[in-house]
Amino acid sequence: MATLSRHPLAALATLALIQAGCGSNPPPPPKPPVTPAQADADPAQAEPTREPAFLEGSGVGATEAEAYEAALDELAALVLGEHRWIFVLEGVTLHQRDRDPFVREELDDGQIQVHAGLERVGLEAMFADLVGLDPAAELPAALAGDLRPAYRLQIERIVCERRLALLDEACMAPSEADIKASVLATASLIELRQPYAGGVPLTAEGLPLRPLIVIAERRGAGGSRTPIADLPITVTPPAGDHSLVDAGGLTGPDGRLELDFLDGAPWPAGVVVAVDRDALLGPLAKMWPQTEFRPQGRRVGWERWGLIATERVQGSRTGDGVFAAALGQSLQRAGAEPRADLATDTARLLGTASEADLSRSLSELADVWAGRVDVLIVAELDSEYASRMSTYRIRYEARGKLSVFDVWTGRRLLSVERSVTASGVGEERADQAARTELAERFADEISKLSVVE
Repeated sequence: MATLSRHPLAALATLALIQAGCGSNPPPPPKPPVTPAQADADPAQAEPTREPAFLEGSGVGATEAEAYEAALDELAALVLGEHRWIFVLEGVTLHQRDRDPFVREELDDGQIQVHAGLERVGLEAMFADLVGLDPAAELPAALAGDLRPAYRLQIERIVCERRLALLDEACMAPSEADIKASVLATASLIELRQPYAGGVPLTAEGLPLRPLIVIAERRGAGGSRTPIADLPITVTPPAGDHSLVDAGGLTGPDGRLELDFLDGAPWPAGVVVAVDRDALLGPLAKMWPQTEFRPQGRRVGWERWGLIATERVQGSRTGDGVFAAALGQSLQRAGAEPRADLATDTARLLGTASEADLSRSLSELADVWAGRVDVLIVAELDSEYASRMSTYRIRYEARGKLSVFDVWTGRRLLSVERSVTASGVGEERADQAARTELAERFADEISKLSVVE
């Protein structure tokens, strides 16, 4: 019994064939057996010699449905050969029992044999219908418009080949180069990326703090990007690695695919993420270049930081940011990146939140910040006049408390309080010197965190 190839579309094609062909027509009643004596006595009762159809597939099964499926399988191979995937497209009917040749026979062993055929006129009509097919329904919506021309050219090319082989009719077939150029043009618009700057966040032990997230997008005119839903993705870890729960899947409506790690599994260095060309394109897969990328893991640390600072001078809040600027300069000298800017509304809400609310909020904000921030520093300080040293020189005292939070877990990593005094010519310079020195003391404490655990 013939079977369709194991192409990813083959199962759908078989289902489509059965649904299209079986319809609701009841099977014809079995003919009463004719004994040899009856046949000799009445030649009219003898089985006539059956003339096969122009093309005919046969199948045997325990049931008529099973036999019919096998017959359609063989007929599809006769019509389109290795290109039977076309029959999965919407609007294609290989065989209709009430219109096309159909013969059901009961064999001596109790099994059923079905012959499903096409006459030449029916085959010609089918080829005409195939050229007008729209394959967009089988493609991701974001790529349907781009891939439709390539599929239509490919179908036209296949129909030309089969017309020549079966009907001895020649036609002008599109070149494979034209089809490949159309596919390559679409592939050049596709981009796979990670959402987190620098890679998946990892603990000091190399354990992922977030799933492996893949974002698929189509680049458009003017730098626009459109998420690609239902794009098949494969993920190939290094040989012997079993860190990931799944090996791929389809992107969601937002173009994202999340792949979880097994509990306690370390980051699999060398993992490869790619478009599943066979699942996406079927027969055109060989024309599609390998669209892939190698996601990275990144150990998080204090070097990527955000700041919420409340600075007061002589009891009044100031927005001059002397402490914030000095803290940034000191941290950068110790190896930190420039401070990440936080949205004004976000900073205001976090600045007034309790520590419990802050910890709960940070885990969600970490994904919003997408790797730009690993730690959030929250500082509150007061700078006040302390004493006069001379006619011009003034001493100020700066007191403050500072906390550092791991944004990925919401855990507080550091809590420290300090007090310093500094002098300067005039009250303004003395105040700025005190806040600057306090910032330097705090920066020294922060840099000792080394790596967030």
